[in-house]
Amino acid sequence: EEWFEKLVNKMNITKVSQTKNTIELYFDEKRTEGLDSEFLFLTAMEVNPKFRFKSRGNDLTIILDTIKLEQHPIYYLTELLEKIRKKSSSDHNN
Repeated sequence: EEWFEKLVNKMNITKVSQTKNTIELYFDEKRTEGLDSEFLFLTAMEVNPKFRFKSRGNDLTIILDTIKLEQHPIYYLTELLEKIRKKSSSDHNN
């Protein structure tokens, strides 16, 4: 959980919201601009097909449906965020 929280802070995720059936990660316009949407979608589906996306204006929300997951949701969220962070780091170094 600590690593997840550190990733959330490093990636400037503006809000994390949890309901009975979902966890939502909110990215503001500034953070959304730097994301490769194709990479994000393909990577999320690779991590777990229960990820969904919602866009309002230039903001992005990543939603994980938490019903019937094989592992705790934090494993999937952390894996996805770590892959996004690594991709963003490599993009900035190029």
